[in-house]
Amino acid sequence: MSQILSLKKDIGLWPAARFGDDMIIDILDTGIWPESESFKDHGMPPVPKRWRGACEIGMMFNTSNCNRKLIGARLFNKALKHAGRTLANYDYVSPRDFYGHGTHTSSTAAGSHVIAATSDTLAGIDQAIEDGVDLMSLSLGFGFDPLFQSPISLGTFGAVEKGIFVACSAANSGPDAYTIMNGAPWITTSGAGTLDRDYLAIVTLGKGNSTIKGKSVYPENLYISEKIVFCEFTKDSRIDDQRTELYRTDAAGAIIVTNSTQSLESCQFSFPFVAITPSDGDKVKEYFASTTLPTFTEIGAQQLFDQQDVTDNTNGVILDIATGKPGTPLNYGAGHVNPNKALDPGLIYDIVVKDYINYLCAINYTRQEIAAITRRINYTCENANFDLSHPSFIVILNNTNTTSYTFKRVLTSVVDYKTFYTATIRAPAGMKIYFNPSSLSFEGKNSKAEFSVHVDVDLRGHGMQKSYIGNYGYLSWHEVKGKHIVRSPIVSAYALGKSML
Repeated sequence: MSQILSLKKDIGLWPAARFGDDMIIDILDTGIWPESESFKDHGMPPVPKRWRGACEIGMMFNTSNCNRKLIGARLFNKALKHAGRTLANYDYVSPRDFYGHGTHTSSTAAGSHVIAATSDTLAGIDQAIEDGVDLMSLSLGFGFDPLFQSPISLGTFGAVEKGIFVACSAANSGPDAYTIMNGAPWITTSGAGTLDRDYLAIVTLGKGNSTIKGKSVYPENLYISEKIVFCEFTKDSRIDDQRTELYRTDAAGAIIVTNSTQSLESCQFSFPFVAITPSDGDKVKEYFASTTLPTFTEIGAQQLFDQQDVTDNTNGVILDIATGKPGTPLNYGAGHVNPNKALDPGLIYDIVVKDYINYLCAINYTRQEIAAITRRINYTCENANFDLSHPSFIVILNNTNTTSYTFKRVLTSVVDYKTFYTATIRAPAGMKIYFNPSSLSFEGKNSKAEFSVHVDVDLRGHGMQKSYIGNYGYLSWHEVKGKHIVRSPIVSAYALGKSML
């Protein structure tokens, strides 16, 4: 993980933040396996005095499982029991993790989508706030409910209000449009990236006559001369169905043709097989038609990964794994996270709780709906405002190919000296961007400056809509005689389910 985020032990954000020293992190997930090496407390300081949590006793879990690293653990299943449901009979009625997902996310503070009971999730968030955590990491998703019905949106608003940083997964519903979960504006929502790490496997046909490169993480090299299965690819092929057929045939090994080699997971390789592309599959079919069964050898290989911002480690554009084509800000957001640059950004788009409430007013939530989120019953909407001070801009094309919008933003300096910035834009065909003013000055730390951005989008004559993305450009503020550059994506996107003119 440290390599992926370019974190170093002797320089940058990691040592500056004291490696997370004294930080209390809440993970709401499937549980935890306390015996994992990740949770040993050798060399750890005493538990912070502000900690108000507990280490609950349950099935195969007692207070001795907690220590100075794993300082607390709780089970939340009351709502599940109230609904007349129980945990699976093979699961633990305790904080112990059966599935392994919670242990994974606890050790990496990252993860993917799992299902949990709504009320139990709310209870877990509220308890974490009461226990005194500093950071919440939730790898959960509940669908695409409005903010006032989403347990994560409801619970985390109170956490953010108390100064707790909340990070959530975007979940696994992509790559189609409008499939992000946990998109409340007060949540830092993160999507999964990929590594340029290739688990190479070689299929040797015959006595070295031909070799084909594929993918496998099966942990052994094999030489197979009989009972090898070749699974052909069709548009309806699913890798799990192909694997099921392999188990049925009791084959010694297999070559599977699939168009999803990049998204295969290590757990799928409990059976010895190599996954190859459809084009290489055609070569294997030709070999089968002309000779005896092939030999099958797997060889592992790895490469390290270092990706930053909107380019990858080869300085090329970040690719969309679903299509293999260049991604857009609607795929990768503002770019791959760069913790070291976040340590010294120069300028920030600051935001306070009342800005979120004014946004809820602007999207026409009722007083009751706003109260469900904010727990305020007397808030007036006289300052309703769509313009959250976020470092990104999106224009929605609602049943049209043309639209315009003006955004207003406030930037805040986080350096101790006077600075001056000028703006530059990169606009694609079909998008015009105007900004005012064209330069900003800041007297010192915490000083603020306002600016506006007007965007005209006209995609007539640019072909038929092929995806939800319209086009995109960037606005960048460059520090004069300084090192800081603050870049924001400006995106146009088609509204969900609308036919184009």
